[in-house]
Amino acid sequence: MGAGQVKEELGRGGNGVVYRIASPNPTWGDFVALKEVMTRGMKPKHFEQVAKECDILSNVSHPNVVRNFYNYLKKDKLCILMELCDGDLAKELKFLQTRPDLIFSEKFLWKALAQIADAIAYLHSNALIHRDMKPGNILIGQDGLLKVSDFGWSRFIDEDSFAVTLGGTPLYNSPEILSNRPYTQKADVWGLGCIMYEMASGGTRPFTDPVSICKKAPQSLPSHYSKALRDIIFKMLAKSEATRPDIFQIVEMVEKHMAEKGINRVDESDEDPFDFYVKNPSWKSPAPKRINQILQNKFAGKGSFSHHEDDEEEEEEEYDDEYEEEEVPEDHEDFPEEEEEALYEDEDSCYVHSHSCPSKSAEQLPHAYTY
Repeated sequence: MGAGQVKEELGRGGNGVVYRIASPNPTWGDFVALKEVMTRGMKPKHFEQVAKECDILSNVSHPNVVRNFYNYLKKDKLCILMELCDGDLAKELKFLQTRPDLIFSEKFLWKALAQIADAIAYLHSNALIHRDMKPGNILIGQDGLLKVSDFGWSRFIDEDSFAVTLGGTPLYNSPEILSNRPYTQKADVWGLGCIMYEMASGGTRPFTDPVSICKKAPQSLPSHYSKALRDIIFKMLAKSEATRPDIFQIVEMVEKHMAEKGINRVDESDEDPFDFYVKNPSWKSPAPKRINQILQNKFAGKGSFSHHEDDEEEEEEEYDDEYEEEEVPEDHEDFPEEEEEALYEDEDSCYVHSHSCPSKSAEQLPHAYTY
């Protein structure tokens, strides 16, 4: 890195900062991400995780795995030059929760499933287990492709071996991990199932606490998605490792369906690769209902046409220690559907006139690098 290199801060965490800088190597593109991790005072275990992530990323090469170009030490900082990405799935899901009139298109969900599954299959074929599959660790590349990132919890393990260390993010951990049982690479398949469920549900996680992961069945997914998509998601969320498919079986199922439906993993047309969304067929504007209520109140003498009417706000369910006891069927078949009414808010939104990726629409780019 030359002296005076211009850096634009993109994000910061507890132990480091991510910058966008001009690429020092033209083969890496015009810009790259510089991740600076403070090593002074860092616990040995944390430093080991960061060093392991650098080592793993330096030795993998796949279009759906974030690229690590170069690592170096500079005083008390570990500097990592990485592929520059424009956001992550976690931010897309947060955006989707503010827009109940939109959903991910089925085509995009199949493409996302194919790309992430390919990346996991590549890792598993190289004796790696990721162990922290979640939306925040799926970056969106500048080419529109999804990229698996954050290998701090990864370790080498072949398909016939077991791991025993508890790690990753609890709400995306598989039942065998949370139950302190030895587990295999199929734990990554569970994580992928959680990601796909959250995307198909519009931002609702399949489970809200560790107890439900082990003992409860997730709610059914919206029927506007195909049975084939819903079935493969629930197969990945099989609580028993014995009945859960491995990633290579998932790849085979996905490729078969996409071939039958003529869905390409990567579009070679002029379509916007960041156009993820379509209109939600189940969404109805609450405006007419609201207007009718105001009219009824007006003519009943209960109120006036005021912008200060009291509205009931839907409270977000928080994770607490009170769990419902519920029997879980061994295999998922049909679970009762629950419809949740959500208020449509597009006031002062920068996405009102666009259904494309918010990371391309917003003035300030969201970023998803972990620290």
